[in-house]
Amino acid sequence: MKKFLCLAATGMFLFSACSNDGDPKDDPGPESGTGQELILRVANTGDGLTTKAGRPLYSSEATQTIDKVKVAIFSLGTGDALTGCVFDKEYNQWSDASSPSGIIYNGSANDGSADHGRYTTLNLKTEITNGSNVGLDPGNYLVYAIGYTSSGSNYTYSPALTDIVKDWSGANTFSYVTATTTTEGEEVFAGSIQKITVDANRNFTLTANVANNVLYLHRQVAGAFGYFKNIPAKVDNKDAVTLRLVASAKNTQLEMTNFNSSFRKTGGANVKYVVNGKTSATANAKFHDAAGADNAVILYQITLSDWFTANPMDTNDDGLLNDQDAGTELASTWAIPVAMRADFNAKKGTVFAGNFVIPFANQNRSTLELQLLDGANTIIKYWTVNLATAQTNVVNKDNVAIANESTGSYSFVRNHLYTIGEKTMAKPGDPENPGGGETEEPEDLFKGQIITLRVNDNWEFIHKLVVE
Repeated sequence: MKKFLCLAATGMFLFSACSNDGDPKDDPGPESGTGQELILRVANTGDGLTTKAGRPLYSSEATQTIDKVKVAIFSLGTGDALTGCVFDKEYNQWSDASSPSGIIYNGSANDGSADHGRYTTLNLKTEITNGSNVGLDPGNYLVYAIGYTSSGSNYTYSPALTDIVKDWSGANTFSYVTATTTTEGEEVFAGSIQKITVDANRNFTLTANVANNVLYLHRQVAGAFGYFKNIPAKVDNKDAVTLRLVASAKNTQLEMTNFNSSFRKTGGANVKYVVNGKTSATANAKFHDAAGADNAVILYQITLSDWFTANPMDTNDDGLLNDQDAGTELASTWAIPVAMRADFNAKKGTVFAGNFVIPFANQNRSTLELQLLDGANTIIKYWTVNLATAQTNVVNKDNVAIANESTGSYSFVRNHLYTIGEKTMAKPGDPENPGGGETEEPEDLFKGQIITLRVNDNWEFIHKLVVE
């Protein structure tokens, strides 16, 4: 028997086809062909992921909760070598609806792309005054920007974002920003305009479609979440304690470069899917058939008793953990963990976990395995997790093709979200009947041994998972 579920990808896959991020009247529209006006768009669609930075990935909602966007402009000399940092600006409260730095937009009257997110305009003739001259001097410039969370972040940035300022002494050595973490990844945006020219009249020299003064920032991480029901309570007389997803690799450093800055649509022969992570994390788990040293890394794990609070958890002794073990409203034996309740809601009798993941290349062996463990951390059941179709156009940050992509061995690429089960809203008022086009469809672990992931580069397109 086959069970059909939904999954989508991207920065990073499951997205509601309807967004609450604004309506077409919020679109910044066509850009001016004169002056020195830059348009910054932090995009939710196309080449991007979404959800809150600095916390677990709870759904595929199209939101942004970064609080800062840092912009730096570098002068270019001979051979487009950087010669200095001539301007910097930081936007605060980027996603704060009560005092927005970034304005919601939906769609693009400029080029017809269906991207949406938040934007702002940066008029350099207003920002920079040099006596009788205003704006940037005639010449060529590189514009680099990063959108991030400033409080409670897991990342250490190199160079430090506070160092990237006007007249920065290290500007001529700058190439891109690297983020490093000792724990989990988190959402971060970045992008660049590789070259923009100011003419003798101190105006931008723009192309016919006036789009080359638009700076798109896309999410630089991948993501993974799992939403499950009907978890086996016991296997071969061993009680289930933990459900976890392990991977063949995991990275701790994120290199924000080689952007698909102009990509706002789905697919295309020239689109490259980038693995921009490096520095392997220490293995801390094993695949079910491994002998000897650890050969896997945990992407997320769920302690079942955090959700099923009775002892034993399987209150009706039917061999499964599900809504039949949730008890009643007056005597509940199932609960969402306290740390998640403020931001999350789910169907009774389910479990959930998710994290942002720094992209990593395939290891020419199985990439993912879902595992059920007992109290001694012995794997008592496992599920193979494959793609329906092998990924193509996968490259590293230097645009070199990554070999050995297959349905079983695949890379985690920037801007894609790899999910098991479908959850399009983090905290629906009624998860049993969310309404509004939202979907709650946990993966049924009672059926099937192989979970097939189907990946798309645009999180707003929903595709079906087939569990056999």
